Amino acid sequence: MNVILEDILYAMDFLDEKGGAYYNKKNGDVISLVYRELVAAKTKVPVDTFPEWQQGAVEIAYDIVENNDDYIELPEKDEFDDLAVLKSYVNTLENDLKAEINKELETNTDISKIRSKFDTVLGSNEWFDFKDNFFIELAKSWCIKNNIGFK
Repeated sequence: MNVILEDILYAMDFLDEKGGAYYNKKNGDVISLVYRELVAAKTKVPVDTFPEWQQGAVEIAYDIVENNDDYIELPEKDEFDDLAVLKSYVNTLENDLKAEINKELETNTDISKIRSKFDTVLGSNEWFDFKDNFFIELAKSWCIKNNIGFK
């Protein structure tokens, strides 16, 4: 069964800091859950205590907890946070600019301030292309590592 790569990218892009995203090996679905839904399933909070719009997600969280072998967790947020992607991108730049941004990264981890300071570089198409390709390659690598075909 092939997974749609875009589904993985979407799930990774909107991943909650403590939540999780999973691939269902039985049906090929990619599921994103927020932390609260996962904790509810792990602590057996009744599904009907959640708003109707959230009950389906809590039921899926219960299934993930109870049938863990049917799911594979997608890469976690710390594997692809913006700062890690930025550091990878900086390593592709020319030496002077690379040194200047790396110096800033040593003392400042606020990515919005760094992007603002180096807007001409980090607002460029090259940066956005690099970031897109980084996520595509991460998703492909995850699929290959887990023997999942993708399209």
